Amino acid sequence: AKMRSRYLRNVHVRDFFPDAAGELRLPTCFGANALEDASITPGIPERWRSWYELFVCNAAYGCPGFPFLHRDTCAVHAASFQVQGRKRFTLFPPADAKWLYQSGTGTTGNRSMIEDIDAEDVFERYPLFANARRLDVDVAPGDILVVPSNWWHIAKPLVDERRVDDPQNDVCVSVAASFVDASTLDHFLDAHCEFRAMQSLVAAGAAKML
Repeated sequence: AKMRSRYLRNVHVRDFFPDAAGELRLPTCFGANALEDASITPGIPERWRSWYELFVCNAAYGCPGFPFLHRDTCAVHAASFQVQGRKRFTLFPPADAKWLYQSGTGTTGNRSMIEDIDAEDVFERYPLFANARRLDVDVAPGDILVVPSNWWHIAKPLVDERRVDDPQNDVCVSVAASFVDASTLDHFLDAHCEFRAMQSLVAAGAAKML
C-alpha cells in the first residue's frame, strides 16, 4: 500500500538488473546506436552505452512530482517501450520551445516552467503556451513510441475505465531507451560538451561553498 503512491522512474536497468540489460536491444530498423561505440562518442558516462531506464507507477495514484514537460538531455532520441498498462504522451516540436517557457538557455535548458499543461488556468498563467502545437499519442502494451531529438514531451499513465476491478489495471510499466544515430551525432557531441562544461561549473561552485 505504501508503494502505490510512489513513482519508480529513471532507474537504469544496467545498474539494478544487469542480466536483463544484456538482453535489451533496439529494433534493427533504428540503425546503429552511436552511444555503443566509444570511438564515435568518447568521454560519455559508461552507463549511457546501454541507456535503458525503467518506469513503474500506479496509474490510479498518478506520478507525484513527475512527469514534467521536458526534452531529453544532450539531444538524444528516445524510444519508449510500453510493457504493461497505457500511457498518454503529449509532445511539442523543437521549434515551439519559445512558447514553452523554457528554463535556462541553450542545450542545458531542458525543462519547462509550466507545472501542469492541463491546468484550467494554464493559458492565463502562461499565455504564450497557447501558440504551441500539441500532439497527444496513447500507447498500449507492445507499442514503441519514438520521441525524436529535442522534442518536448510529457507522459502520464492512463486508467482503463472498462477494467476498474482488475488489480493489474493500475500498474503502468515502460522501458525508455536513449540513442543517437547519424542524423544527430554532431548535435549530440556539441550538446555533451556543453553538458560536461556545465557539470564542471556546478562542481566548482559546490566546492567553493564547502
